[in-house]
Amino acid sequence: MTKAELEKSNIEFNTECNRLEANDNQLRKEFAKAFGWFEKTSVYSHDERSPLTPTWSEIFIEVGKLRAARTFYDLEGNVSECECAIEDMNKRLIKIEQK
Repeated sequence: MTKAELEKSNIEFNTECNRLEANDNQLRKEFAKAFGWFEKTSVYSHDERSPLTPTWSEIFIEVGKLRAARTFYDLEGNVSECECAIEDMNKRLIKIEQK
């Protein structure tokens, strides 16, 4: 590989790295907007708040919390359905016993 080819390859590599880094930052800012993570501003400031740039660890933790909450709500709904079914069975048993 000649020096010119190596320089060209290095420029292409740096360009691709910059593109990927910009894409990464944009994705993390979109997550920040979705989760409502914005930079703190003055109480009297009327400027639009800009989103924070969270780490991927922070994003994964928040997604994990949301998944756990969804699982809990699904479980709570299932328990509620079972309670209703038991109440219905009790009512039917009471009607059968009264006959």
